[in-house]
Amino acid sequence: MAEINWHLNDPIVEEISFSKDSANFWNIAVSLQEMHPSSLKEKVVKVKLIDETKTHGTKDAGQILWPVAGSRQAGKAAATTLTFNTASTTRPDHMKLEIEIV
Repeated sequence: MAEINWHLNDPIVEEISFSKDSANFWNIAVSLQEMHPSSLKEKVVKVKLIDETKTHGTKDAGQILWPVAGSRQAGKAAATTLTFNTASTTRPDHMKLEIEIV
């Protein structure tokens, strides 16, 4: 079963990709972009990866803050790629990605 949904229209999730690093751990890369140049102004985007297979302890697999203005070129929408290392050699089939404006 797969579930993909979102309730945000800014930032735009352009791509989510999976790859293995040199240590054979799975990485999840998330590419985000502002909808329009300066549409997020000086906001910070918090992206959290949650491991839904864990039943005890912390379920957060990682969290990254993106200060949008820091990656904006004049006249262009800000964009970034955030990479999470899952520290797992097992394919991350039950992960949830949460994106929040803070």
